[in-house]
Amino acid sequence: MEQFQSFMDVIDAMRSQQIVYFTDPEPTYCGLKDEIVVIVNKQSRMSLSVATFSELYQDAVFYLHQTSSTDEIDLLKDMDYYSLRYR
Repeated sequence: MEQFQSFMDVIDAMRSQQIVYFTDPEPTYCGLKDEIVVIVNKQSRMSLSVATFSELYQDAVFYLHQTSSTDEIDLLKDMDYYSLRYR
């Protein structure tokens, strides 16, 4: 979990369609859609302008949200399965 070095890096990451989050007081995810920052956590969802988001959250510690795919398909097993012919 690597934190962003500057707040402008956070804005740039969101502008490149990446999700960022901060954890104080609880995990809160942020993304940018049509120059509006959408903020989501377990209890709420809100939309802010980039300027308002900057004013409110410029001192927060942000991290890049990375999804991990645990449902990877083993291609060899897949090929073996589909090559079987049932009689």
